[in-house]
This record gives sequence, structure tokens and C-alpha cells, in this order.
Amino acid sequence: MCQHGHCINGKRDTCSSVKNRPWKPQCKKMHLIQSYGLFPCITQWVIQFLGVSCYDFLNYGTPPPELSAEAIKDALIKHEIYKDLGYVNYPKHMLQVNYEVHHLQLGTRVPDYLAIIPPDGINYTHYDKLGHYALLVVGLDVPTREKPSHRSYRHMTLANIPEDRFLSAECLVKYEWMDAPYEIGLHRVVFLLFKQEGEKPIVYDESSLKRREIDKLRSNFSAIKFSSKYNLGDPVAVNFFFTQIDENHIEEH
Repeated sequence: MCQHGHCINGKRDTCSSVKNRPWKPQCKKMHLIQSYGLFPCITQWVIQFLGVSCYDFLNYGTPPPELSAEAIKDALIKHEIYKDLGYVNYPKHMLQVNYEVHHLQLGTRVPDYLAIIPPDGINYTHYDKLGHYALLVVGLDVPTREKPSHRSYRHMTLANIPEDRFLSAECLVKYEWMDAPYEIGLHRVVFLLFKQEGEKPIVYDESSLKRREIDKLRSNFSAIKFSSKYNLGDPVAVNFFFTQIDENHIEEH
């Protein structure tokens, strides 16, 4: 059983201590990915050296077929994703993201016990050779969709991603979930991929969040201001999921 203190809001506990939640099967994976935000450095180096994708290495199954640009736009409009983010130009591509057996398909329901840990794999098949990318993971409904007074919450930021090698990214903001000030209800979490200008990595001025991950610096985050600051333009790929926050999450927070 897990004794590493990662399972429940950073407290030392056992994986079997949470009733009605399958914590135990998640522990080994969570320990693997906790140290980097996606994967630890050794795993990162191995995958980069072998030249395989996240899905090839982890073997979590084949992701679903990518939706058309029209279907992507329809989903973003239906769930008011771009309306609440502030972007205008819709992306043509879908970012492949999976949490265990849950391959995100623009609105997949992900259980809260999986949402608290980083995704197993992220893949972008339409990358430009020699290009670099940035990834934002933001929660829109903070504290609720009806009253999003602290929109948005920045769950994670990766930058200078070379081509499709997400494991070689610069981790600006490590994946964090348990301290997000969500209230009870259904919440939208969005993955936004941007293409950086030029062929070389760029310098990101995000040192305050790198030194310490303070909740107030993650809340009230504007993805559109971030992308404007670094001349990232509109997202080139997107995906999102829904998760239900219940009383257990609120009590732990």
C-alpha cells in the first residue's frame, strides 16, 4: 500500500483508506509521474532516447480517431469553452490526452480520483518539425460555472516542447489539483496547445510559480493574456474534460 504521501492531498495515508474509490491501482502510476508533472527525468530521458511516443511507451491503448475541425468547433461552442476563454479562432486539431482508460474526446467525463493526478499521455500528431510548443491546462469553473469569480485556475504549464516530445518540455508550473478552489458541481478542464514563434526555445518569465506553487498565483489566471505575453497566438490544438467535484474534495481542501 502507498506510504509516500501522494494519495490524499499531500498527507501520509494508505491507498485503501478512501472508501468507494479505487486508489490502490493508481498509486504506482501516481508515484511515477508526480516528480515531474508528467514523468520523472529518467523516464523522460529513456523515452527521448528511444524516440517513442507517450502512447507507445505506456501502452494505454489506442486513442480514439481525431475529430474534424468542424466537430471540434461545434464542441467548443456547445460547451462554451472558447466563449469563456476569450479566443476567437478555433483550432483545427484535437490534442490527444488520456487518463488511464479515459481518452479525452472533447467532453469526456473523468472521475475526480483520476483528475487529481497528471494525465498518462499527451500527443500531438500535427507538429511541425523543429517547432516548439507550449501547453496550458486550466480549470474554467472556479469556484463554480455559475459564479466563476476566480476564473481560471492554472493546473499546469509546459513550455518549449520540441515537436511532439512532451516529456522534453520545460515544466513551468507543475500539475496541481487538490488545492484548486473548486466548489461542488461539474467542472470543465481544458488543454490548450500553442505553437511558439521561431524554431528555438523562448524564455518564459514565470519564476514566481516555479519557486513556490501558491494557490492565489494559480487562480484568476488568463490564458489569453499568457498567450499574448509570449506571442503564442491562438491554440493550434485543444481538448477538455468534465469532472464532478463532490463533498469529499471540499472537505480535503
